[in-house]
Amino acid sequence: GGRQLGSLWVQEGGRVLAEGAAEVLVGAARLAAQDVVAQAHGATSRGSRSRLLADGLTGRVPGGLVAADLGLPAGPALLVACDIRDQPGDGEPAGAALRRARAAEIIAVHAAAFRRSAVTAQVGPRVYALLPGLDVDPAGPQAQTWAAETTEAVRRESGFPVRAAIVTAATEALEQARSEADQVLRVLLRSPARPVGTMAQVRAAVLLEEALDATAGLRHPGLDALAAHDAAHHGELGATLSSYLDAFGDVAIVAAQLHVHPNTVRHRVRRAAEIAGLELGDPEQRLLAALLLRGARRGQAESGRP
Repeated sequence: GGRQLGSLWVQEGGRVLAEGAAEVLVGAARLAAQDVVAQAHGATSRGSRSRLLADGLTGRVPGGLVAADLGLPAGPALLVACDIRDQPGDGEPAGAALRRARAAEIIAVHAAAFRRSAVTAQVGPRVYALLPGLDVDPAGPQAQTWAAETTEAVRRESGFPVRAAIVTAATEALEQARSEADQVLRVLLRSPARPVGTMAQVRAAVLLEEALDATAGLRHPGLDALAAHDAAHHGELGATLSSYLDAFGDVAIVAAQLHVHPNTVRHRVRRAAEIAGLELGDPEQRLLAALLLRGARRGQAESGRP
């Protein structure tokens, strides 16, 4: 209600306060009030609320029970998932853990400033912010602006190259919402130029990832032979063929991407087709080759191989 619980004071240090600091301070006040009330009256503490949300997101507790215990309002909500994954070269694990904790606290403060009833939880290297009672388009300016400002604050304070996925959520289906957010994050982590995204914005890439997962065990003897040839000769026939198929056979586009002459592209594609035994005039063979080559490229990126 209107009862005053205390005061928060902020002193400017060696640099000026960031734009929007007053709004963020509102979030800090709301979180502090939760802690004060919990300590004074035995209410559910902020840490307990976070653990309860984590249980709902991971499926250990049904979403409906989580919503009831947290007193969340019925109706639509948004779930924002932020990846604060540790990166190579970040230093000692203890230091990285402290930075992750700091990043999680920044997200919690920004979420509370944006939505009074917001609840956040950390699950592994990800922080999830549930924003109840918010019936807005995940791709709309309100959600996008908040997510962009929050990720920028995390990057500025912690150095993590954070990504944020925004999805609609039903409080009774928290695990499903988390799964969808994780699918979006999987794509965003491969797209450095896109720090914030929604399912609608990356749906094609999400479905392609699922297709690559489903076909990961498929083997094509000809494409295996092509990969072996490239490995033995330090060649780029497979990569050129993959780019050619992605570009619908537009040699000029592929040449510009690879910084080679168009005739070089034509020669590589012809030679790759010969080694792999592919008939590129056959749409089924083109589709299969494009899919398997894309999967091989993904596997190389995940393993760090060139």
